[in-house]
Amino acid sequence: MRAGAYFLDNPMDTPFIPSWNRVTSAIPDIKEQLLEAVELDNQEFRP
Repeated sequence: MRAGAYFLDNPMDTPFIPSWNRVTSAIPDIKEQLLEAVELDNQEFRP
């Protein structure tokens, strides 16, 4: 609730969302991890 109220009070502020460059720097195999997670979800939840 506080985060939403802050955003509504300060709509021009840029939220801290890391770029993919920062993410891949911290977790080099993040893309492979995401791909594997999606594939596992598809196997489990696809009709």
